[in-house]
Amino acid sequence: MPYLILILLLLAVIFGPQWWVQRVLNRYNQRPEENFPGTGGELARHLLNQYGLDHVGVETTDKGDHYDPAARSVRLSPDKFDGKTLTAITVAAHEVGHALQHHAGEPLFAWRNRLVMATLWGQHLGSFMLFAAPLLVVLTRVPAIGALSFLGAFLLMGFVIAEMIK
Repeated sequence: MPYLILILLLLAVIFGPQWWVQRVLNRYNQRPEENFPGTGGELARHLLNQYGLDHVGVETTDKGDHYDPAARSVRLSPDKFDGKTLTAITVAAHEVGHALQHHAGEPLFAWRNRLVMATLWGQHLGSFMLFAAPLLVVLTRVPAIGALSFLGAFLLMGFVIAEMIK
């Protein structure tokens, strides 16, 4: 029983802040504010121009709000790109902040990019291990190897979840 409580506390510490942030962002993404003269996309473009990052693009995406360092582009979901809500403005400013970190050569930004690449590699390796597990069981005739392969696959694929938490 103490282990269950410890696991629940650990999950609350890991996922609680992300849940709270999403809840607050959704609350302030409901109604347009009259105080904002432009949209999230317009603010992103304005901030990038102010800091001399005219070469960084601002685009819409359905894959979640992010800055893509390879394409040098701030990507916002349609509700943030076209929205005049507090959430749209803050998310746009946040993603522009990543572009500024990239431009300044911040070491933590470079470390984060390496971590993202490692999670993608881990996801691919985990997928391979998941599909290879039944084959390993048939070839070796040892079910424990298949179970270990499944466990390793799920652990590696869990890196993607860690990356999504940011």
